[in-house]
Amino acid sequence: MSFACGVAGQPFAWGKLKTSGDNEMYPKPNYDLSGWNLRSAACGSTITCVTADTQTVTWGHALHGELAFGPAKKSSANPKEVDALNGYTVLKVACGVAQTLYVVDTTNPEDARLLGEEEARLEAETGDAGHAGR
Repeated sequence: MSFACGVAGQPFAWGKLKTSGDNEMYPKPNYDLSGWNLRSAACGSTITCVTADTQTVTWGHALHGELAFGPAKKSSANPKEVDALNGYTVLKVACGVAQTLYVVDTTNPEDARLLGEEEARLEAETGDAGHAGR
């Protein structure tokens, strides 16, 4: 799948948009994301991730948790918000094979506070002080 934004901010997608069905050979408007102030978008081999303002959505067919929905939900045919990133300012996203990377704005005090809380939680769970999330 490929993803791009038009002049007026309208997102377009083409390629293998859904796990079943034909490929889209030409850019097709993605109305689910119309009106969003898109900051970054990335496409992996079977997933797509888009971030805007303080929302991040992913969709596609994932086997290894790369959609960030947690263990209960593996795939989504339509854009779904990543609850784990609520409130964060995600500056950039990147998708690869079986992985997704989110770059969060650590200069934003609220983001830094949220990251500190998450790091403390991970350290408590793993016992790996100073290395969680870095």
